[in-house]
Amino acid sequence: MKFIQSQKSELQSCSDFYSEREIVPVETVCGDLGFPRENVQSVLSEKYNLLIDTISKDEVTSTEEQTREQAQCEKWFKERENRITASYFHRIVKRKAAITEKFILSIMKPKPFTSKATSYGRNNELKARNLYVQTAGHHVHDCGFVINPRYPFIGATPDAKICDNGVTGIMEIKCPFSQRENLITDAMQGADFCLELSENGPRLKSNHDYFIQVQGQLLVTGSQFCDFVVYTKKDIHIERIYPDKAVMQDILDKLADFYFEHVHF
Repeated sequence: MKFIQSQKSELQSCSDFYSEREIVPVETVCGDLGFPRENVQSVLSEKYNLLIDTISKDEVTSTEEQTREQAQCEKWFKERENRITASYFHRIVKRKAAITEKFILSIMKPKPFTSKATSYGRNNELKARNLYVQTAGHHVHDCGFVINPRYPFIGATPDAKICDNGVTGIMEIKCPFSQRENLITDAMQGADFCLELSENGPRLKSNHDYFIQVQGQLLVTGSQFCDFVVYTKKDIHIERIYPDKAVMQDILDKLADFYFEHVHF
């Protein structure tokens, strides 16, 4: 993992939301921004061949391009139907109890949910994204729903695409409501906080749900890295996370088994 040290520092209509988000970064040249990429490949066991449908690369590309408005786009919701999405990967990977019908429905047909924490996260994502650009200096691009033809029963919507000197990665932003007034170092005093202190500074805990989400997004997109961003009103943490092939393979195996045994028909 590569670190950039932490430092101080209502969803609008679609047109307004996107018109406000352009901040000119340091870089001037971007590489190929198409997803999924072929940088990292995990192997789907032959026993799950029935889960591989005939979705084409052109369809995948078109879907990502047409769903960049994310939750403000009807197609974004439609494409997520009958697929396991990255924000739920951890629930399957960590599941120890028996798989019940209620659990399956909570994954495949989740009910809309809004709270102070989720609203705060949505409303501050743009601030975090812009501060990232000012801090890291990389180009940031909108990202839609990504499907990988190798494993079309799963999908992911990273918060953005990143171009770092021609290399394309993804971004995942977290704006923790409970720590909104704290510095990152103070927030880490909480046992449930996603970051821990390492010899190189704060880092995402490898046993945290967000780590599975990030590795799952890297699996689906094939990206070479994810910049994981934690934003508070007083601080920002930017951490570059690289694919962990063993973790990604474990995620894929457990998701495939869940889908094959309990969802596929």
